[in-house]
Amino acid sequence: MTRTKSTPDPQNPGLMGAGTAAAGGKSTESRGKTVASGRKTTDKRGKSVTENGKSAAARGKSGSGRGKSKLTLSWEERTNTLTVEGLECFRLEDILTCGQCFRWRRLDDGGWDIAAGGHLVRAYEVPDDRTAVRFVGCSVQEFNEFWFNYFDLGRNYRPLQRRLMKGDPVMRKAVRFGEGIRILQQDIWETMVMFIISQNNNIPRIQGCVERLCRQGGEVLEDCFLSDSELKGRIPGPEVLAEMTAEDLAPVRLGYRAKYLVQTARRVMECGLPGSYEELLACSGIGPKVAQCIQLFGLHDLSAFPIDVWVMRLMHELYGLDPKEKNTWPSTRRNTSAISPG
Repeated sequence: MTRTKSTPDPQNPGLMGAGTAAAGGKSTESRGKTVASGRKTTDKRGKSVTENGKSAAARGKSGSGRGKSKLTLSWEERTNTLTVEGLECFRLEDILTCGQCFRWRRLDDGGWDIAAGGHLVRAYEVPDDRTAVRFVGCSVQEFNEFWFNYFDLGRNYRPLQRRLMKGDPVMRKAVRFGEGIRILQQDIWETMVMFIISQNNNIPRIQGCVERLCRQGGEVLEDCFLSDSELKGRIPGPEVLAEMTAEDLAPVRLGYRAKYLVQTARRVMECGLPGSYEELLACSGIGPKVAQCIQLFGLHDLSAFPIDVWVMRLMHELYGLDPKEKNTWPSTRRNTSAISPG
């Protein structure tokens, strides 16, 4: 697969597992099992241990500062499949279909194709183990360097859920309904593109527009394990879209959104990627609600609380709050503070 690898932050290298060398050692992999170098490495989440002849277990403090997370990784070379065990608050359907991302496909065999940041993976939940997921087309290194952070696996969601549910029967029911949701850490530019396209649109049409855009100007992804995937390309970067016109994007069938993408790409090339809600609002085609979505799903700013007409209606019906005073809603501040850092 032609992929643009994300460079691991030396201060946050993620989780190390079997089949990957720790601290610069060489990895050794064999069919049907994983053999690690036996070295150890430490990151800010705590210890990450590889053991000879065994899959590695990772233990560390969660991003919420409460509780611990423990994942076990095992990789099979023949099928290029990584099995991750020990996942909590993780359900693919909840994560992918809740409207925070659009580059996914549900497969007839129960799997999910997921594309993000130049990476493509096929994921299956293990039927007999609610904490295990198999990732096809994924190495331990790729999981450590990309998917671990993408799925926000350094954060323990259990204490956050308990805090949200405490004394609030509405939130208790909501959390139980979507307890497998995790807030993805997505690429800011890709999130901007997807949510500009999402305006006044439905999910199937958004997905179609995004994939046509990838074919129109994006990098082609190839993977011998996932050659049958519909997700073949990468979202074109701002340097590509800035050189285009709305007419060039006519085959993508974006309508009025095409000019927004081009204008926003040109602004990014001049001013850089936005890093705040206010900077997002300065981009073409991004209003308050879309800016809040990008703030939450692209900048991973957990203080953001996207409010559309449906959220306003629910907050009025369930909490009796006046939509005209949505900026002062106490429940908004209370609920978002439960997951905000610090």
